Amino acid sequence: VEAAPMDYRQLLLDELAGHMRSKRKNIDSPLGFLHTITRKAIQGTLVATMADEVAQVRRAHAEAARREVHGIRAGRASSGTPGDSSTAVATPGLSANAESERAKLRALRSELASKAAMNSVTTSTGTNPPRGQHDE
Repeated sequence: VEAAPMDYRQLLLDELAGHMRSKRKNIDSPLGFLHTITRKAIQGTLVATMADEVAQVRRAHAEAARREVHGIRAGRASSGTPGDSSTAVATPGLSANAESERAKLRALRSELASKAAMNSVTTSTGTNPPRGQHDE
């Protein structure tokens, strides 16, 4: 891949990934396949049949990850307020276990936001919370 022009490198990797995922094609030697398509790209004879689709999926996943990271940094679930699991959007390609773990994180964020709100009320009113509702 290093021998290929810089602007072809990702296309070559996407093409390889697409062929490896294809149920119609069995690639015994991914490195050999990559070498062959790299050579064809250098010669100008490569016809990429899978790279565009793989690139679209890769970009969609990257965008979903970017939105998720941005949402977490801003202190809220994907598109809602802190801990609001009703507005969270499932990320394509994640396992059920990963989605379950995200749901737990949303619940923890909600609990944390509730405690922060309670502490805010306590400090602003100068009163103590009712017994049993404060952290030990």
